[in-house]
Amino acid sequence: MLCEITIFRFFRRIRSVEKIRNACRVLKTYVSAFENVKHREETTDSVSGSVPSNETVFNRK
Repeated sequence: MLCEITIFRFFRRIRSVEKIRNACRVLKTYVSAFENVKHREETTDSVSGSVPSNETVFNRK
């Protein structure tokens, strides 16, 4: 809900079409970055809390 209010306020201040297009690009960047972080958190190793590197995975015996 807070996110929706922030986005509404963000677009309410914009008057020209070009500014709206630029704002949409910025918003898409933020959304994709948020999705990447969310995906990274979902794939973390539950024991250590971090994603194991390829080197760690291949060196396990």
